[in-house]
Amino acid sequence: MSLSAHLNDRQSPVRRFILARFPAARTLALGSRERLLGTTPIRPSRAAPHDLIGMALDYRLRYYFGQPSARQSVAWLGAALACGAGSTLAADGSGPIAAERRLPATAVADFFGGFSGLLRHVQPARRRLEAEDEARLASYCLVLALFEQIYRAGAESPNPLLDPHPLPSATALLASLESHWIEDVCALSYAFRERHFGLVESTVKTALNPTFEGSGDVGGADADLILDDCLIEIKATVYPRVDPRWLHQLIGYLLLDYDDRYAIRQVGVYLARQAMLLRWPLATLMGPATPPARRLAGQLDLFATHDLEVSVASTPLVDPLRLLFAARVQLRDTLAEATLSPPAVRIPRVRATRRTRPNSSPATALPLWTA
Repeated sequence: MSLSAHLNDRQSPVRRFILARFPAARTLALGSRERLLGTTPIRPSRAAPHDLIGMALDYRLRYYFGQPSARQSVAWLGAALACGAGSTLAADGSGPIAAERRLPATAVADFFGGFSGLLRHVQPARRRLEAEDEARLASYCLVLALFEQIYRAGAESPNPLLDPHPLPSATALLASLESHWIEDVCALSYAFRERHFGLVESTVKTALNPTFEGSGDVGGADADLILDDCLIEIKATVYPRVDPRWLHQLIGYLLLDYDDRYAIRQVGVYLARQAMLLRWPLATLMGPATPPARRLAGQLDLFATHDLEVSVASTPLVDPLRLLFAARVQLRDTLAEATLSPPAVRIPRVRATRRTRPNSSPATALPLWTA
């Protein structure tokens, strides 16, 4: 069960906690309507699988900010599952994939080898690519998205890379894509580049597809990206709106950052088809505190001089930050009580220096290919 699954489950203690503790999320989502009035969406030229396009765009936008290893991606897990490598299972625990549906390991290896070669050639981070290179990168991102769908949807779910017959080569994987899918991803990438390249140039600290200390406590949680202190969710919907569930998802990530490793102080939603980035600071997102949160936040002050190091030297913990720490402790306590998470509750530490992300991907140990 993942964070998304918890938020979709009306009986989940995670969903109940976030809805009760963060009532401002719905108001903030509805309040964004005025900011979106008059926007003209970028529509696909033909009907397209919106989930696939959105997932591919997630990959493409990450490569504006850095060059993350394919080994650290969910697509890598899906690729390992697709060719029957090791003991990799899907997110829902299903697998392995039936032998007659598996991709040849050589096709997967050649795909990631070709992708690594493309990245070395075009060096996409903080660059505006030529049209041909943009289209090639979009093609690879679409296949990465299809691999990710294999992992997230389950071993039995249909996928064009596997059905009706598994594709035999890396060339076939790329050739299976519809041309208008590629054009759509390119159009959304160009819109981001034209409106927000200043953000690409000015961002100092990035975390691409980050996981959190508490991700395992809810069965898995990985976000799109963090730019400096802003956690961002990317959405490719045609409709100019912010769904309250998107803010609930962002709040879930924020709370699962138990040790404040990423020092998130604002959240945002990037509406790709409107090329608009909406942000909400922590103080706005937290909203009014419940009495238990106020009491626990006050208790955290007792530890401030002994156990908490604030990222800005000599800056006292302001109310929103205290309330955030309190909510994290409360959520962890809630998970422990629900027997979803065995660790005991502890006071989170805020460190001035950022630690290296632990390597938690089970597919990274597979000696199949390099990327």
